[in-house]
Amino acid sequence: MKKEKIDIKYVVHPQLFQEYYNIIYQKLLPKPEIKRVCELGAGGNPSLTVRVIEEQNLEYWITDVSKQALSACPNSYQKKVLDVQSQDIESTLGKCDLIFSNMLIEHLPNPSIFHRYILNALTPNG
Repeated sequence: MKKEKIDIKYVVHPQLFQEYYNIIYQKLLPKPEIKRVCELGAGGNPSLTVRVIEEQNLEYWITDVSKQALSACPNSYQKKVLDVQSQDIESTLGKCDLIFSNMLIEHLPNPSIFHRYILNALTPNG
């Protein structure tokens, strides 16, 4: 079986961070079907506050490859050490309705593996 080469391009958009938060907070989290959320590579800086997690009644996981980075995050967060290049997200955390990352992709040598793991771990319509 011949492997298909995937050509993924990444660009920096001038309004990237504002759009990122608008998409997460205003478009995705208000959806009632979004209950199980995973932020990949959050380390000690999760994007969602405890208040938002409680208000939206979310099961929210943060992950990082570094146990030390995760230890900088308050204990009120659910945390899991996860190497998104060598560990399957679904077998580590189960299925999720929403999976996102903020500053992770630029650190990965093989983003296509990362994207495959995300697609496998999403619930139908996730």
